[in-house]
Amino acid sequence: MKQRELRLARAFSLIEILIVMVVLIVIAAYLLPHYLGGKTLYGKKVRAPITMARDTVCQSNIQQVRQSLEINKTTDAEGGYPADLASLKLPAECLKCEVGGEAYVYDPQTGKVHCPHPGHENY
Repeated sequence: MKQRELRLARAFSLIEILIVMVVLIVIAAYLLPHYLGGKTLYGKKVRAPITMARDTVCQSNIQQVRQSLEINKTTDAEGGYPADLASLKLPAECLKCEVGGEAYVYDPQTGKVHCPHPGHENY
């Protein structure tokens, strides 16, 4: 009889397991909007980490294109910008937005490059 009582004392009860499951579900329900994005939390729209990472890649691509344009301008005999972005000979993935896939808009007169994707106007 003592051995059976000892064995029962070491095992988890159904109530303890259910309490742990409820706590885990509450934590998951709180953290899920942070990782999936699109929900409003504390009056602010939450963006998914993957979306923020793609935005950062877009910013980095634009910065690389701008640096390539400046290098091309300083090494050019006439000191002008190239006619198009293809003449920079950058990889194709550097010439388009990571989020929307749109090609970057380039003005050869001013040498300005920007992303046409909604929300990326300030890049």
